[in-house]
Amino acid sequence: MSPAKTKRPRQTAKRKRPEARRLKRAEKKRKRPAGSAGKKKITRSRKPGKLSLKAASRAAKKAAQAAAEKALAARKRDERALLDLYERGIKALYNKNYQQAMDLFERLIENYPDEIELTDRARNFIKFGRSQGATRRAPQPKTAEEMFDAGVIEHNKANFQRAIEHFLRAIELNPKGDYIHYALAASHAQAADLDPAIQSLQKAIQLNPENKFLARNDPDFEPIRSNKEFVALVETPKVE
Repeated sequence: MSPAKTKRPRQTAKRKRPEARRLKRAEKKRKRPAGSAGKKKITRSRKPGKLSLKAASRAAKKAAQAAAEKALAARKRDERALLDLYERGIKALYNKNYQQAMDLFERLIENYPDEIELTDRARNFIKFGRSQGATRRAPQPKTAEEMFDAGVIEHNKANFQRAIEHFLRAIELNPKGDYIHYALAASHAQAADLDPAIQSLQKAIQLNPENKFLARNDPDFEPIRSNKEFVALVETPKVE
């Protein structure tokens, strides 16, 4: 018979099990790579890009809707302006203000050529206005040269304020046109606007020094000829 095996006390086994687990956990912690503690596992979507495509689609739809709303608002504004122009022309026609009616209907035809029905009516009203003595309105100047020419015409008619308006618009399109600044100075001088006349003439001379000699004998500057600033601009300094 083999000798009987002695059993270990249960109390001793219970004491050693927790110690073994603690050592095992310490060993795992020691082998864990540095910096991995506290990191969460990152999971990726099974279908990457699907959500971004949906977002892009929503953004495109939103942009298209915004563009459509903007176009609709612009269309409504154009329609209101068109109807307002037409109604004003009709009102002027009924009040026998044929010249005003003709001008309004010509603007309608110029600004809304695609509105076939209303432009046809406007042409008929224009014919009627001409039969009552209305004349065709002068075309509006569009280029710097056209505005300059219009200003010269108004200046020669002694309409100096209107001439100044044309010259200022011409300068907006051609700020380096010395002859426009010179003409503006002349109109200001004739209108007795001393400071603007001096400033415009100074600019004209800066752009083209020959304007100094033109202004010296130009009768348009007669109203400001005795002014000291004008004299300083056009007279050549004496050499001692």
